[in-house]
Amino acid sequence: MAVNYLPEVREQYEEFPYPERNPADEIKQFWSTYLSRLDAVNHFCHRGRQDFNNFRVLIAGGGTGDNAISWAEQLRDKENCEVVYLDMSTASTNIAKKRAAVRKLTDIKWVNDSILNIPDLGLGQFDHVDCAGVLHHLADPDAGLEALVSVLKPNGAMSLMVYAPYGRTGIYVIQNLMRLVNGKEESPRQKIKNTKAILESLPIYHTYKVARQLKTLTYNDETNAAGIYDMFLHTQDRAYTILEVHDWLERCGLQMAGEPGNCYIQEEYLPETHIKDKNLLKIIKGYPLKVQQAIGEAMANRIAKHEFYAVHKAAGDTVARVTDRDLVLCKGMSNQISLEELAALVVKHRDSFTVTLGNDKGGSETKIYVPKGKFIQQLLRQIDGKRTVGEIIEAIRHSEGFDKGNKEDETLLLQDLENLFVSLNRGYAAFLRAKSVAPFTGLQEIQDRLIRNQVRRQ
Repeated sequence: MAVNYLPEVREQYEEFPYPERNPADEIKQFWSTYLSRLDAVNHFCHRGRQDFNNFRVLIAGGGTGDNAISWAEQLRDKENCEVVYLDMSTASTNIAKKRAAVRKLTDIKWVNDSILNIPDLGLGQFDHVDCAGVLHHLADPDAGLEALVSVLKPNGAMSLMVYAPYGRTGIYVIQNLMRLVNGKEESPRQKIKNTKAILESLPIYHTYKVARQLKTLTYNDETNAAGIYDMFLHTQDRAYTILEVHDWLERCGLQMAGEPGNCYIQEEYLPETHIKDKNLLKIIKGYPLKVQQAIGEAMANRIAKHEFYAVHKAAGDTVARVTDRDLVLCKGMSNQISLEELAALVVKHRDSFTVTLGNDKGGSETKIYVPKGKFIQQLLRQIDGKRTVGEIIEAIRHSEGFDKGNKEDETLLLQDLENLFVSLNRGYAAFLRAKSVAPFTGLQEIQDRLIRNQVRRQ
């Protein structure tokens, strides 16, 4: 059975399981990527109507277990669910298994094999395929994506992440540099030592150092051996522009669901974020969406990876929309501040404002942007995870601050609702779900449950 991994790639992940994780640290940290969260998957891939019972997930290229554990923890209380972890590295798999054991997660099936062999493994069909940071390390990424598509249900979806070129310019300069420096050196440990020496010797004006100083990117992987090897010494690494991503998906019978990016990175893909010339912008907004996103990406010049959902072309629009008034407006699973607190802050700000909530696990600042608007405060106070969009609109229409005979108020209310939701949704602070879908357990509550269970066992 053919495998298009270079032998060196497999050897790399056997010696340096990635990302570096210590099972003993499970009590300290719950690693959950934005795209692996149930509220987001439900919103962007299932029109808000997925209850996640009888749900199967394939983690394709599971590494040391972040996404497998994230999915298994969130699906723990659902009925008849299974997470299938697949990775070619036995060393990575062993770490992932130990992490799952700490959390007593039993609904994970472990498979050591290549993504390319998926069609022949008899794994069945999946409701969701999660593949982050893997396809760009294949010699033939199309073959890898086609293998994933072969096991995706017609109404299923994928979470995908691949590298982007502009934000990784400095990294690729270092990769080329290290090929020159290491020459015929064969020892992985010596290569890492050499890389550390080079990084410490870079002039302050080097592309990589400038990117770090300007904080245009967060580089977290140069602090450990696995991270250094994966970022600077990888033998098979390619990047895609967003235009190439769209074309790639189309070749494989897929389409993007929602916007690329997360946590306000979505705005970097919008031409209007960067271009202020109204006449030029009007012309550009007439281009196909993927071309607009390509222009935004090139102007931002700092996007290091593309993270996005994909669904079958025949699926149509799978994103829940605020125009569907039967959907419930609810706070995001990872939101660290109540919407009531945001409403209170609106009083202090006459214009739009940003709330900084601290750093996330990757060291990036977590922020929520609140737009300006007449009804923003009232809207925030109405979002309780129980009221539908329609109920929220009617509640404000019957409030003292609303002029029922004023058409302008009607227009402003709907505009404020759209603007507020888009902003909160881009920050993963608010989502839409059907009334029939139970509220999702917050990430902090999931981790607190583990801590309580650990205390009981002591």
